[in-house]
Amino acid sequence: AHLKVLAAVETKVRGFAVNISFPDDDSEFGTETKDLLDNELSYALGKKGGTRRKLAASSECIVEYVGNTVYMCGTAEERQRALQYLEWLFAQLKGPVFVDYENRPDCTVVEVPRDTVGYVTGARRATLGRIEEEWGVLMFFMETRMQRDGREARETAREAGGTEKLA
Repeated sequence: AHLKVLAAVETKVRGFAVNISFPDDDSEFGTETKDLLDNELSYALGKKGGTRRKLAASSECIVEYVGNTVYMCGTAEERQRALQYLEWLFAQLKGPVFVDYENRPDCTVVEVPRDTVGYVTGARRATLGRIEEEWGVLMFFMETRMQRDGREARETAREAGGTEKLA
């Protein structure tokens, strides 16, 4: 609640909430921060705060933005997941993301037939967005090792029909 109030005040009085510290942090519950650029903040917040809510739900971490700083509050594991998911989110701005998911208990990969990707995604990502909201997850199509191997591998995958990996 403290962060929510500070976030609201910060939108009206820029610079009011700086250098926030939480004396209640201990070995089980703590706070991590990361400063964001304006364009990163807009992307990480999402339409009507939707991306922030998805990051919080999927990482099981309290995620709040105060000014251009993201505050992640929770256990060390929750904060680490929130930070990792935020990094994946920003990596998507630069191109396809590959997640080494095989040893990650927090990640499930679904093979989606390539000819149904548009249907699964929906117009302007609406279908994926609804699923993310409903289930408290963050989802994206990721780069596969075959895609990283080069153009010929991609063309071979397309010719074979293939699938896309949804993480």
